[in-house]
Amino acid sequence: MSTYPTTAFPRAVREAIEQVVLNVQAPVPLVAMSFLAAMSSAAQHRIKVQLPVGSQPKPVSLFILAVAESGERKTTVDNLVCKPLYELDEAAETEHKTALAAHAHQRALWDNVQSALMRRVVSAVCDGAAPSDDATRKLEAHRETEPVRPRLRRLIRQDASERAILDALEGQGESFSIMGDEGEILLRSPLLRANGVLNKMWDGGPVVLDRANGVSFTARDTRVTVSLMVQNAVLQAYLSKRGGIARGSGFWARFLVSAPQSTQGVRFLYNTAPPAWEKLEAFHALLRQTLASSERDVDSASDNLVYEFDDDAKATWIEFVNRVEADIRPYHYLSDIHDFASKTGELVGRVAALLHCFGQQSGKISTDTVQRALSIVGFHVEEFKRIFSPQYEVPQVQADSQTLITYLHRTCWLRGVTWVPRNEVLRSGPVRDKGRLHTALDALAYERKIWTTLGPAKKRFLNLEPAFFNSLPVM
Repeated sequence: MSTYPTTAFPRAVREAIEQVVLNVQAPVPLVAMSFLAAMSSAAQHRIKVQLPVGSQPKPVSLFILAVAESGERKTTVDNLVCKPLYELDEAAETEHKTALAAHAHQRALWDNVQSALMRRVVSAVCDGAAPSDDATRKLEAHRETEPVRPRLRRLIRQDASERAILDALEGQGESFSIMGDEGEILLRSPLLRANGVLNKMWDGGPVVLDRANGVSFTARDTRVTVSLMVQNAVLQAYLSKRGGIARGSGFWARFLVSAPQSTQGVRFLYNTAPPAWEKLEAFHALLRQTLASSERDVDSASDNLVYEFDDDAKATWIEFVNRVEADIRPYHYLSDIHDFASKTGELVGRVAALLHCFGQQSGKISTDTVQRALSIVGFHVEEFKRIFSPQYEVPQVQADSQTLITYLHRTCWLRGVTWVPRNEVLRSGPVRDKGRLHTALDALAYERKIWTTLGPAKKRFLNLEPAFFNSLPVM
């Protein structure tokens, strides 16, 4: 399992990621993906990206799926990272309550005038006379001034029901995000029975549906970010029932996915002082700045900020797309995930636009930014293969070896301990099967990451290789 490329993010974002990982001790990919979701949510309403091919700019919205068990602290991470987004929604709810009260007053007044005008028209008809042109004109003009019930525009939606999502999307240029640590809700939603709807949302619409009561639903130029966590058992159950349809429709191909290694069991506390959050607060300032420039009451069709690639960036992007195209041929590296691979060019463009925005760069997207976006999407390519490819299975010894490295790094090396009794690792470590443990330790010894020594009473000790453990990131 490769390390998440946090260095690809702009400095302010990277430092905030590192601070959240340090303070919360959640898996690095889980934290980084929460930052991507926050960036996408804040920027999607105003920003689009013009890819080197194609005539229409694309949204920067991302679909993100983390496969992890309960207790990985995704809710905690999301609440920390997305705090400005939730604050915006709280302010919107307060404004909406005030607007509803004003609407109720306006509606009552309008209804009274409507009744009075209608009585004049009806009275004339009852008297056997035709209503006057003046009364008729006033009634028709009044009907055109009917107060419209104010609409609550929340940026973050945790209700994934079909009705809630479609009502939020209806209209022109609506923008919101679906976030939650209960991905099972969305997987079971009727919305996913028609994957094409969410596919259209990712593409930016238009979405046109006829409801059962005969009312037509239309959403144009939509911007939707999705960030979900789902347990592996739930995902596998979904895939066994509807996986073929979802893959065949291109639904999962639009997701950046990861199944990060758990940090549960090694999240020890060494400092009781309140954690520092100055780096995260600096990121929050960037989020607020982006939100302020993406006010949702502007005409999205005419007020979009479209990022374009410079010439070198175009060449880098085209080289990548051509390399992917060669790799999706039968029996080549990406042939088993060709659906996702075919979307990686656009995903690179969307991520590059977000890096450009939050890096506060001017001008066109540079080749350096595209390269950094490539490293992020490249990580998710490997994760997509690991999760969805039937041909890509990690050998047990490799998985156990990686788990042991993380355990020894966190519980020993970072605490200044360079050796540990082998029986202690068997008793307290993450691999409790004796045979699997010995096989994994033999593999680590062969790779010169550890070596064993024999102590008194033939007690075996594991020694950590400094050259290797010094090369591991502190996170």
